Amino acid sequence: MLDNAEYPMFEKGSEYWHYVGQDRDGKVWYFWRYVMIGRQIVIPLLFSINGAALSFARDSVASTVKKVGLVTLVGLAINACLWYLGPQDDSCSLTESLKNETKCQGLLLNFVVAPHSGKAFAIVFQFWYTIFLLLILVQDYILFWFLRLLHDRSAEEPPPPVSAKAWAWMAGRLVGISVFWFGLSQWSLGSHQLSAVEVMGVILLEIVFDGLLALSAADGGWHPARVRLFQYLAGITAVLQFTLPNFCIWMDGSVVLFYQVFKQFCMLSFTMHLTRKKAGPALSRMWPVAGPILLYTFTSTNYYRGVMPTYPWFPGTRDRILFVGGSVCWIFVVDRVGHNFHQCGLSEPLPDFIGMGALLAYLWHPVGIALLGPLSLKAFPSNCAPFIAVCVFVLSFGAA
Repeated sequence: MLDNAEYPMFEKGSEYWHYVGQDRDGKVWYFWRYVMIGRQIVIPLLFSINGAALSFARDSVASTVKKVGLVTLVGLAINACLWYLGPQDDSCSLTESLKNETKCQGLLLNFVVAPHSGKAFAIVFQFWYTIFLLLILVQDYILFWFLRLLHDRSAEEPPPPVSAKAWAWMAGRLVGISVFWFGLSQWSLGSHQLSAVEVMGVILLEIVFDGLLALSAADGGWHPARVRLFQYLAGITAVLQFTLPNFCIWMDGSVVLFYQVFKQFCMLSFTMHLTRKKAGPALSRMWPVAGPILLYTFTSTNYYRGVMPTYPWFPGTRDRILFVGGSVCWIFVVDRVGHNFHQCGLSEPLPDFIGMGALLAYLWHPVGIALLGPLSLKAFPSNCAPFIAVCVFVLSFGAA
């Protein structure tokens, strides 16, 4: 834990100099502390919500792929237009465009929406999320189907055996994922590359993870706490799977491989909601025990970028276990709280204008930044982001 602790001045540019925030000359704004908390909770919950939605969806996974793919293509086209209408120089941020008007000139815009990140990310921007979601849906298309099959058969007495064809599909999926992950491990631009043994360890734990989800889905529900126990064990497996190997992520295959942990968040939540009627409380029956676990796995609020701003990679194994473990804990906590609200008759469907408004805000908020950026910077020179965010959400919800 780094909060409220005194540390010696480490060598400038060293790993721990960045780690404890000494690269910011002692200026650690509280804003970054809230960001650090959000990084542990928000992205994992988004992927878990996708898993929950897929368990309720009447459409097939293929239909979801088409919808997400369409949203992604439209969004990428919008972001590409903003890039080519601007100065096409990622050093031209909003503030830099006001200081250097000669350098930062474009067809319609004098700044880029995603500065200091290169052309590729400026176009991808927020759609890294939907791209990873598509990757998850494609990789686990067969697993979604297989878990539904096991769950549906568990209602029969006795449950019919799973066909050899279904097992063959699962084996083929595992072979495909293994080839894909080995390929990612070979795509290395940094100084470190995962060894074949480490990749094999990730694949072996994938088999364990899938097996625990299958046991949860196939359980007849005669012991509801056992269904939940399988899910707890799957969550622990996912944590170890993506924290023990030294991915040492960089902008190459290592980050794509490490971010497969989002796939586990999605599949875990899918199984939890698929089995919601037969899974019973386990740890929540002794809820005071959950307090120390949440407290111990809660992230330090000292901001550490960890290569990627979305979900960090920590150099220390224990830090990785605690951070990812905390994300998994929050998925279980939110699921249990939502389930209890539903049992008490206190939950209501999400209003359509909120769901559609959030989608619109996700799609067009780069356009909102481009249109409102100069005006908001003049009105709020110290921090214009909240003003832009409020305007984008009000307009999006109003349009929906």
